[in-house]
Amino acid sequence: MKKLKTWIFILVILLYIIPSNVHSLSADTTSIMLKIGVYSMTGNNIVLLTGSGFGVYIDNQFHQSGDIIAYPYGKHRITAIFPSGYIFNSWGASYDIEIANPLSANTTATFTGNLYVIQVIGGKAYASLYFIVSKIGSSYSSINITIEDAINNEAGKVFLPLEKIKIEAKLTINFPSTSYLGKGNLTINTLVKTSSLILKRLGSEVSSVDTIELNKTIQFTPSKSLIVNITIPEGNYELGLPNSTGYIYLSIFSNVKITIRTTFSTQNYTYSAFNSTEVKVMGVLPKVVNIYDTSDAYIVKFALQWADNSGMVIGKENVISLNLRGLSMSSPACDKNGYLNFTLNKGIIVNKLRALYGILNFYPQYYDGGLIPNSYAANLAWDTVASIVLTHDKNFVTIKLIRLSDFSPIPNSTVILLADNVPISYSLTDNQGYARLAIQANFQYNMLEIKVVLNSTNEILITGDYSNIILYYNSWP
Repeated sequence: MKKLKTWIFILVILLYIIPSNVHSLSADTTSIMLKIGVYSMTGNNIVLLTGSGFGVYIDNQFHQSGDIIAYPYGKHRITAIFPSGYIFNSWGASYDIEIANPLSANTTATFTGNLYVIQVIGGKAYASLYFIVSKIGSSYSSINITIEDAINNEAGKVFLPLEKIKIEAKLTINFPSTSYLGKGNLTINTLVKTSSLILKRLGSEVSSVDTIELNKTIQFTPSKSLIVNITIPEGNYELGLPNSTGYIYLSIFSNVKITIRTTFSTQNYTYSAFNSTEVKVMGVLPKVVNIYDTSDAYIVKFALQWADNSGMVIGKENVISLNLRGLSMSSPACDKNGYLNFTLNKGIIVNKLRALYGILNFYPQYYDGGLIPNSYAANLAWDTVASIVLTHDKNFVTIKLIRLSDFSPIPNSTVILLADNVPISYSLTDNQGYARLAIQANFQYNMLEIKVVLNSTNEILITGDYSNIILYYNSWP
């Protein structure tokens, strides 16, 4: 496309004849002198099209191809106008004009006045605003777009920020007649435009682009129909949106529109196909599903959801894991349904946690390294359990279980009374954390002790010296 643009600029510079319908030749410092152009592409020929059917609406004011006009600097709405029998290809302009979406016939253009590339007509300098059309003939062509996850080839899924992507376009060309063809070459120019930026990664170098261009030439023999498969991009690309400092910036979730316009030329005709699709790029929100308290570990089951709560993260097996910030621990990768288990060894946890209570923060990361941008952390509370002896005698002992963080009661947990290491009674704590355990008074014991088994499913409660206590040793009242 860059070569084509340069060719057109050279062509326009060579047009020294001033059009007959010049609206204004007196521009001040607040306006730009502008020449309007409509060009057709037929094979290798580029021709300026004039007449009442070809032109541009600028802010609802129509200007024919070839007009020279004065317009104030700033942003203006532009619309390409052309008769039936042609198809819109793209906008072009000199570098003092910025076009928002070159692939859309209805878009905006910003006139800046920075004349880097100009057109000279009759000794005067003008900026250029033009668009290109192709003659349709009677053929029909179409293009289907498939966006794939290059990590595991799952198509049609939501994408993670910085996830590698592969764009595949299937171009179908139905020629009106084989007489248009002969054995020869079919030149295909494909332009990919995104509503946000794609990151291109080459080794340690990362750059960003919003347009990808791919050109290829294939040989064909006379046929009524032709199917061409195009893989775009043919490189290492990721979905992301870097800001001016180079850091990744995305809203919590973002829709990225990908537009593909393909122009294909034979020796006699130029055809065009256009289509667009939209993919969603989003971070991850992990949620705790359950906590299993085993003899030597806490097993925390997580469900990975998309950041907008739209559903489970599916199709990303072996892609996402969780990192426990501060303890340098990571989980295995998630399964295809978005679940994973994080095993926390009790000995390691107790040794590394230097307080009585706190919060564990689990951050989504790529399994092969690197945090996933625009994702939430799962915050899991942990607390130390204490057993308080409220009353005791030869027949009963009353215990209350509390959290040391705020002395709140712990309900629905099992308190076991052991005599000489043998369980003799147990009780579940009520809503206030109380448990009443019976003592067999007619027996003589050397030691009575309390042990606690917790049933929490939404927090980690650590038992130990504060909860598993000795009631007496070699004496009992």
